[in-house]
Amino acid sequence: MIEWEVSGHFVKQTYRNRCQILGANGPLTLTVPLDARRNKTLYRDIRIDYRQNWQNIHWRSLESAYRNAPYFEFYADELRRELFTGHQFLADLNIALLTLCLRWIKRAPMAARTESFDIHTPGGIIDLRDRISARTGFETRPFYQPQPYYQVFGKAFAANLSIVDLLCCEGPGASLLLEQCTVQQG
Repeated sequence: MIEWEVSGHFVKQTYRNRCQILGANGPLTLTVPLDARRNKTLYRDIRIDYRQNWQNIHWRSLESAYRNAPYFEFYADELRRELFTGHQFLADLNIALLTLCLRWIKRAPMAARTESFDIHTPGGIIDLRDRISARTGFETRPFYQPQPYYQVFGKAFAANLSIVDLLCCEGPGASLLLEQCTVQQG
C-alpha cells in the first residue's frame, strides 16, 4: 500500500510541482505554477495557478520530446486528458498522475492520503518522505540505482527523469526496468 503524505507543510524546491523530461537540448524542467500564498500551508491545500498557460506549454514540451518515442501514442491521450483536467490542488494533480503511471506499470494504485502528519511512521512502513530531494542528486539515494535504456535524444543516458520518459521509451518493459533499478534494503 502506498500512502500519499498530504498533511505536512509544503516545502519549496521539491519534486512536488516539477519534473524533468529529456528534450532535444537535454533535460528540461516542467514546473506547475502555484498560488503565491504557500508559506506554512499544508501540501493538500496548495493551489495550482492557472493564470499561466502552463498546461499547453507542458503538453507541447511532452509532445516535442516524445512524439517519436516508441510508446508515446499509447499513453498520450490519457496523459493529456489528466494534464488538462483542471485540478484545483497540486496534491490532486500529483495523485491523479501517479495513479495513472502506476496503472501503466501494472502496480496497485495509491490506497490512501494521510489524515494527519506523523513525524514517525509505524513499524513496517518505509518512510520515503525526505529521502528524495531535488537539491541532492539521485546518486545519494541508497534504494535506487538507475539502469540505462534507449532514450529519444542524446547518446549518453540521462538519469533522474520523469517516469513519463521511461514509459514512452520502454512501454510495457518499464515495470521490469524499474524492478532492476530498485536496490533491496537489508
